Amino acid sequence: EPEIFSKKDTLKGLAKLSGISNGRGIASEINLTTTWADNWAIKTRGGYKKLGDLSAPDYGLMNTGMESNSFGFTLQNNTFWQGISLDYYLTQQKIGIFRGSDLGNLNDFYDAITSQKPIYTRDFSYDIQNPMQNIQHHIAKLSAFKRYENWGKISLDYSFQYNKRKEYDVRRGDLYNIPAMQLELYTNQLNITDFLEREKWSLETGIQGQYQYNYSPTSTQAKRLIPNYNQYNIGAFSVYKYNLSQQWKAELGIRYDYQKYLVKAWFDTKEWEEKYQQDFSQFYILTEGNRVFTKPELDYNLLGYNFGINYNLDNKQIIRLNFSNTNRTPNIAELFAGGLHHSAAMIEQGDMRLTTENTSQIQLDWESNFMILKGLKININPYYYNIKGYISQIPTGIQNTIRGVFPVWSYQQVDAKIYGLDLDSNWKINNFLQYKSHFSFVHGNDITNNQPLIMMMPTQWTNAIEINLPWKKSYFKIENIWVAKQNRYPNYNPTIMIYENGIEVEKTLDLSTPPPAYQLWNLQGEMEIFKQFTAGVTITNLFDISYKNYLNRLRYFSNEMGRNIIFSLQYKF
Repeated sequence: EPEIFSKKDTLKGLAKLSGISNGRGIASEINLTTTWADNWAIKTRGGYKKLGDLSAPDYGLMNTGMESNSFGFTLQNNTFWQGISLDYYLTQQKIGIFRGSDLGNLNDFYDAITSQKPIYTRDFSYDIQNPMQNIQHHIAKLSAFKRYENWGKISLDYSFQYNKRKEYDVRRGDLYNIPAMQLELYTNQLNITDFLEREKWSLETGIQGQYQYNYSPTSTQAKRLIPNYNQYNIGAFSVYKYNLSQQWKAELGIRYDYQKYLVKAWFDTKEWEEKYQQDFSQFYILTEGNRVFTKPELDYNLLGYNFGINYNLDNKQIIRLNFSNTNRTPNIAELFAGGLHHSAAMIEQGDMRLTTENTSQIQLDWESNFMILKGLKININPYYYNIKGYISQIPTGIQNTIRGVFPVWSYQQVDAKIYGLDLDSNWKINNFLQYKSHFSFVHGNDITNNQPLIMMMPTQWTNAIEINLPWKKSYFKIENIWVAKQNRYPNYNPTIMIYENGIEVEKTLDLSTPPPAYQLWNLQGEMEIFKQFTAGVTITNLFDISYKNYLNRLRYFSNEMGRNIIFSLQYKF
């Protein structure tokens, strides 16, 4: 959303410099905003960040440095009745991929996921070697609106995005400097909406169109992770809200989308013949060696709707109940991925047979305010999803390739039920002291296979105390994050053959068991040194705890990052 600027002649800005302990890095940020009384405004922003190798509590994480720079500007002229805004953002990143996730043989792979420390180590370095990725992302956006007394507020947004991603592998000879994966993604998006508001009701209607083109050059001399494709989307929606009384409000929404993929995909001959030839023969073009070239055309029609009702009792209790039914098409990776995704340390395998995902959802949101001391706010949000054709990834084996040994994760489709609870509270004890808490619980079942869903977030509980002091505008926060062990998970452990003392033996790779529970303590503080100049410090993982995050697929190879201290100086004018 375009930022709203003040309507006066002024110049303001921000300059921030940070030192980062874990990775021995530095980060800087500069923002400048100029506004005029005639409604014009210009904002420029830029940033730079550099880190060396990160470290877990007991060892360094080889080749995990990064270097990033960004630039952006906004040119805007806004009044109440009309406005226009032009925005541009550029981000460039060079990111190392943890060397310990790239293994050369099955013995090394087995040792890596069963040992306490990574196989590959080195002294701290800022050097980023292969495997690594280079990313360049551009966003250009034009936003405009105009208000009409009878037609409401009509808005138009057009955006163009260009994303160029290169992943470099540990390859020999001249191939070392050639990316093993290169994706160039072009996205054009146009949104037109009309918002009409009256005393008792409002109506928002819109149409949205998108064209996306992905190109992967053959210069990589490696199998494409994602094929070349064109994607077309067009959608229309309408949301009607009505105030039944001062306490009761109702909402009804409906949306239709049409989506089309035009794909140029290569398959191994065996895969094509065994999986797709019988059902998708119309996409066949030619056979070249041991590969089959195809041009799939896939069409999807999606219809979604929602109904909600709100009850407001003197702003002390607000109850919102919402029911919705939505559809989601499988994305291009879920359908056609077929190669090494190095930054995720896995081989992805898509399935062209995947169909539309249909979700029925019911959600309750209960917000209560109590005058206990300076005020206690509690928000309770239970929800339930019934999903037909839920798409997820599961480990289906280990593949030994010329590029190393990697687990294979394949997309599957099952019927699923997910329910959960989010609980938030904010208690203002006095003018200086606040207590905040957030609790999350998720329970997912794979109905098709009568087992738990894979990769469900474990129960988490975050508690924080915030202290705001008038002296030097000081601020202090202490936070505790407790993450339980996920005890509900399916078993997808493959077996492999490795050599021990010259003898071939069978071993089971545990890719399923979640890591133990853990607690993290974080600190944050800020103080004004003199007018408009502040110093701050943030400490994450204060006690340097060794832990693994169940949702991070690199957990097989290392612990998460250890203690990190960030010291910042900031000047506002």
